[in-house]
Amino acid sequence: VVVGRDVTERKQAEEALRKAYADLERRVEQRTEELVRANARMKEEIAERKRAQDALKQSEHIFRSLVERSQDGITLTDEYGIIIQWNESQERITGLAQAEVISRPIWDVQFRLATDEEKANPETYDRMKAEKGVLRASITRDITDRLRAEQALPGAKRDMSGSK
Repeated sequence: VVVGRDVTERKQAEEALRKAYADLERRVEQRTEELVRANARMKEEIAERKRAQDALKQSEHIFRSLVERSQDGITLTDEYGIIIQWNESQERITGLAQAEVISRPIWDVQFRLATDEEKANPETYDRMKAEKGVLRASITRDITDRLRAEQALPGAKRDMSGSK
């Protein structure tokens, strides 16, 4: 007994399956390569962001050190004129503690520091308040010792010329 069967369809199906498998393998390989490249790019972006954050932290540390160690009074405000930084020298020069001024509008503090003559003018506060949003930083220098020296200079010159 001889049984004959046409296996052409089966061979064609196996060949189609083999081609589909090979194509799938090729696509998986391509996608894996794409993912590896994307992963490498992401790692580089993460490293770049880390470098930028580290540089920003370093820059901020240097800036804060300069502000905190300055002998000049330094005030910084945000874009709305609200005080965000008031260093120790500014406390010493103005007599106002940081806790009293942080988060307050700069024009309120300026008015508080104004002379009695300036405060007597009703337009002074309005003028200060109208300037809001302009001041972002100010530096105040205590020149009391220099003024005293300048005031003492004529007397010292007289004393020196009189003692000759």
